[in-house]
Amino acid sequence: MNTIKLQPPLPFGSGGEFLLANPIHWKNIARFVFNRLFNRASCLYYSEEPHRAKVKSMNVKQDDADPEVLASTRYLELVQRGHWSFARRPNSRGAVAIVAVNCERKLLLVEQFRVPVDGPVIELPAGLAGDTGDPDEPLQIAAERELLEETGYRAESWTELATVTSSAGMTNEQVTIFRAKGLQKESAGGGVDGEQITVHEILLDELENWLRERAVSGSMIDGRVYAAIHWANT
Repeated sequence: MNTIKLQPPLPFGSGGEFLLANPIHWKNIARFVFNRLFNRASCLYYSEEPHRAKVKSMNVKQDDADPEVLASTRYLELVQRGHWSFARRPNSRGAVAIVAVNCERKLLLVEQFRVPVDGPVIELPAGLAGDTGDPDEPLQIAAERELLEETGYRAESWTELATVTSSAGMTNEQVTIFRAKGLQKESAGGGVDGEQITVHEILLDELENWLRERAVSGSMIDGRVYAAIHWANT
């Protein structure tokens, strides 16, 4: 039988003997290639603790250029940093969003027209910390204020759940999500002057079907609403 010479440990080369007709040799080569690629991968390595991965190195070149403000309005700045352009909020400590379920096991949602997407969006009650003139407004105080303004509810207790990015390729904004419990209705809500907010109180058992129906009817759903389904049921 004709043979091709191969020199281990290189899977493709010359030297040694390698029989094309023998599938065991193909399996050994596949294992060797996998091991070489795996050993060279530097994004993640696994610790001895089960189900836990640690970031080792992303091998991503960082841009150390100073940010340059290209344009600004009252609420936004367009910033250039090296090769990247992004938006940031000059007068805010960050954004907040609230997962609030009332005593009837209804999740509070708000709906309003959003100019950038030219249509109605269903969202968690949310807003900016510091947009009332106090640049040092604490995030929880902002969450309490926004919940009352938008939905008309106050909460007895608050828990910080997570901080997430809004859209990391476009803006440096981060959103801190709170869980509000012990809700008491104080007003109709609907937002402050200039806002036209519709409040929805949706039973948790009906929430996913309701969102699906609203999406089919043309409403857009903010992604944090789907995350709220998990927190609202815990």
